This record gives sequence, structure tokens and C-alpha cells, in this order.
Amino acid sequence: MKPIWLSAILAIATTGAQAAVTLGSYTFDDNAFVDTVTSFTGSGMYDGSGYDHPSSTPGPVTDIDATTFYATAPYPGYDDVTLGLGFSDNSAYNGSGADLAFLFTWDQTGNTIDLTINGTTASLAPATLFGCGSPSTQCVLDGMIWNGSTLNNQYLGIALVDLSDFGIAAGAALAGDMQLRLVEGGSNPVVLNLAGAFYTSAPTTAVPVPAAVWLFGSGLLGLVGLARRR
Repeated sequence: MKPIWLSAILAIATTGAQAAVTLGSYTFDDNAFVDTVTSFTGSGMYDGSGYDHPSSTPGPVTDIDATTFYATAPYPGYDDVTLGLGFSDNSAYNGSGADLAFLFTWDQTGNTIDLTINGTTASLAPATLFGCGSPSTQCVLDGMIWNGSTLNNQYLGIALVDLSDFGIAAGAALAGDMQLRLVEGGSNPVVLNLAGAFYTSAPTTAVPVPAAVWLFGSGLLGLVGLARRR
């Protein structure tokens, strides 16, 4: 089993101005991950350093160090959490095949994980994450902080989602957020490490034009003026 290291649960390989993020056998854009929690309901959570009841504006779902995550725990009062998850700098859309991926630590057999999108709810069943080192090599997590301890060689599972199953038309963007419900029903907590989209599009807002482009454009206009005068 090959680990995804603490400092790089996401192995980032920069290519020019765009970075590609490799997670096992899957590749994402560098900004393709859920980065906002729009709502939180439930009886409790675990955030990597201890138990907490977040305010109305809880923090990100995770980070590249796998030290910030949302989880239930197998103790009374910590068995049901619902998160509203969204994107702040892009939008997911329905492409070919799987469109969303959810990464979990530990075996989720016996637990309940429900995803609601566009008014439709479906259960997620994480499978083993492969592709670390070779296509058939299982990925594990090293350096995970849990209840004051650092855990290594921890099982990683991934659940894939096709937006077509939630009534999203092909090529259409995901409007609004997603609701993810985590219910601990077995011996292992439910630990959501990461959520990402395979296909994303930038928000439809005006992008500032760099000053160099304006200078280049003004130079072209100047040349056109000289040519016309000649």
C-alpha cells in the first residue's frame, strides 16, 4: 500500500499557470475542490484536533494536510451531521461519467452517507482508492491527526457521483450547494477528507485584463493609426 503523505494528500504537479492535482488514479484541476461549508446541522463533529460545535460560518471541508475535516464519532451525541457543501471559485458541471468524488478515511461499512442534490437523495458507498504508485496499488493516508495522535497507513475510500443521477442535464452546471449527511452506525467514524469535481467552469464574472495586455493593445492601435496616415 502506498501512502498519500501528510504534506501532500494532494500531489500537485505544476504545469505552467495551471496545476493538476492527482488523487490516486484521479486527476483534478487545482481549484476543483469544495471550499465552502454553507450550512451545518447535527449533534456534533470532530475537526482533527478535538470535538467542536461550529458557528454559523464553519471552516473549509479540508486542507492539503488532512488536518481539517468533518467527521462523526462512535460516542453518544456524535452520530449525525449534515453539511452544506459548495464551491466559491468555480462550479461543477455534468460531464462524461463520474462528476464528483468524495474521499473518506477508514472503512465506511455500516455507516450511512447520503448526498442530496437538486432535491434528489442517494446513498454513497466508498470503495478502496487505488492508483498510488501503480493502478492496482491501494492508497493510504499518513500523518493524519486524530484525537492528539498522528496516524499512519490509514485506509482511504472514494465515492464517485454522476450528476445525471440527480436530474442534472448533460453539460449543465450544479446550481447551489450539496447536502451531505454523515451518520455513524458502525465501529468506525465517518471522516470526510475531501470533495471535488472532475469538470469545473469558472464563474461568469468579468476577469480583469492585465496591464500588459492593455499596453499591447494600445501599441497595435498606434501602429494602425500610423498605417492609415501613410
